Amino acid sequence: MSTTRSGEHTIGPDGLPELRITRTLACGPAELWSAVTTPDVLELWFGDVRLTEDHFGQFEITAGPMAGVSGMTLVCQPPHTYQVTWDEPHGTPTKLQVEVVESPRGCELVLTHRGLSTSRASDYESRWSTQLDQLASYAERGPRAEHPAS
Repeated sequence: MSTTRSGEHTIGPDGLPELRITRTLACGPAELWSAVTTPDVLELWFGDVRLTEDHFGQFEITAGPMAGVSGMTLVCQPPHTYQVTWDEPHGTPTKLQVEVVESPRGCELVLTHRGLSTSRASDYESRWSTQLDQLASYAERGPRAEHPAS
C-alpha cells in the first residue's frame, strides 16, 4: 500500500518555485530504481520513454500523458537519485529530481520539480499524482506480474 504526502509548493535553494511530492511504496530500493530508470519498466506505468544511452544522455517521452517532453540527464547516482532537464514543447525548461530512499515501510520516492510557475505547479501536482498512483499500483503488483517467467 502506498501513502502520499500532498505536494508541497515551496521556494528552492536556488530561489525558484518547486513542487515536491513524497510517496511511500511497497517495494525495495532496487525495484523502485528499476521502475523509474528502465525504459521497458517505465512503459508499464508512465508511458513510452526513449533514452539515448543508460543513465546519462537525452530522453524523450513519446506516449502517455507526458508525451512530447524531452530532456537531458544532469545527475545520476544509482540507485539513489537522478536529475534531468524537463523541456515541454511550448514551455519554459524546468528541472526534475527523483530520489529513492529506503524506509521502514518500503521505499520512499521523493519527486521534486523545480522552476515551475504557480499555475504550472498546480497542474503538475495533479499530473504527477496520477503518474505516481500508477507507479504505486505497479509496485504493489510487482515486476513478476508484468514479466512472467517463461
